[in-house]
Amino acid sequence: MVSFSTSDERLDKIDSFIKNGHTSDRSTFINQSIDFYFRSLESKKIIDFMYLISIPFLFFLTTIGITLFFASLFFYIVSTVSGIYLIIFFYLFYNRYRGVK
Repeated sequence: MVSFSTSDERLDKIDSFIKNGHTSDRSTFINQSIDFYFRSLESKKIIDFMYLISIPFLFFLTTIGITLFFASLFFYIVSTVSGIYLIIFFYLFYNRYRGVK
């Protein structure tokens, strides 16, 4: 037997979902909620990776393309800065999920 504590407001919300026919009883609702939470935790890493890395990576690819097209010292410098920017965001993502030990 597993017990947990919750508030009366949450139990009232669960009961309203049961009355509307979304689930059959409280335990089914709680189990489905736990499963949904685990799935959202697994997909959160992918979503955070896309948010943290996609824009710096797009910026980096754009500056590399412009540098190859124009071959100017200015764009070499901008490419270097965007590469550093990309490395920083890779580090932030790594630090968030793995941590520096």
